[in-house]
Amino acid sequence: MSTNDYNNLRDEIMYSRKAQDKFAIFLYTTVATIIGFAINFHNAYLFLLPLLITLPFSLKIADYRRTISNLAAYMIVFLENKNSNQWETDNYNIESDLFRKKKMKISRSKTEILIHSLENYDSFLISVFCTGVFMYYKIKQYSSNVGWNAHDVILTILSILICVLILIVCIRYSKYQKLKEKRIEKWRLYKALTLKDE
Repeated sequence: MSTNDYNNLRDEIMYSRKAQDKFAIFLYTTVATIIGFAINFHNAYLFLLPLLITLPFSLKIADYRRTISNLAAYMIVFLENKNSNQWETDNYNIESDLFRKKKMKISRSKTEILIHSLENYDSFLISVFCTGVFMYYKIKQYSSNVGWNAHDVILTILSILICVLILIVCIRYSKYQKLKEKRIEKWRLYKALTLKDE
């Protein structure tokens, strides 16, 4: 593989990272607009609309992270060696080798943990917030003797299920290092099998 192939894959990784940022900006802007309308019109049902955005958003971000980990793992196994660029290999080794040793364990500050959580669980937090506000409005109505109807109960259950699904996706794809480890194992197995065939 040439340096050109390496650079193309690095560009693809950077493109995927930028796409994640663009998706995040779109999510925040759209959700803020919908919440603004919901507050303005005092409509509890509008608070559930962001769930229709956050679920596909979390799945798309998961897809980008899967792509990035796959490309990074490919570069480590097939393109990087002692005589070439080793950006992905060094990045992988820092996380997997150094920080697993207790003596080298570097604790993260509360700010770093907060930033990590907001980065990786933003769609989940938005979904929980919107579901919570919807339930608050409905409980308030119920206490005013307006009562719950069947579709309110169904919407509440569906919104909670969507929150759980988004949480599962966020947890699975926030662990970038583990994704990369699995892909490296698969690429190494593939490489070993192709070398045998040759």
